[in-house]
Amino acid sequence: PWILPKSVSFPASCNRPAAFMSTLLINQAQYAWLKELGLREENEGVYNGSWGGRGEVVTTYCPANNQPIAKVLRQSMQDSERLDLREIVRQIGDALRDKIKILGNLVSFH
Repeated sequence: PWILPKSVSFPASCNRPAAFMSTLLINQAQYAWLKELGLREENEGVYNGSWGGRGEVVTTYCPANNQPIAKVLRQSMQDSERLDLREIVRQIGDALRDKIKILGNLVSFH
């Protein structure tokens, strides 16, 4: 979930209606490859050896059509204190190389 949120946010405890979740691009057949990347309707957005996050939930949007893609749980101050940025950058590079072919779909997605 390295897609930047557009600014619509909900508290983590907020219940989102099922109708809204079904409109997420991740649930549409033509974007099934997003799930192959391991994305879900709601994703943990902080990585520090494992995925987590305790901050607010935000909606990510496709820059090409402004449609909601998925939700991401952002980092909290507690999460920030434990992050080793050098290790995170290395792990991001490894993850990108592992999924390079499927990530090529992002080029046509935009």
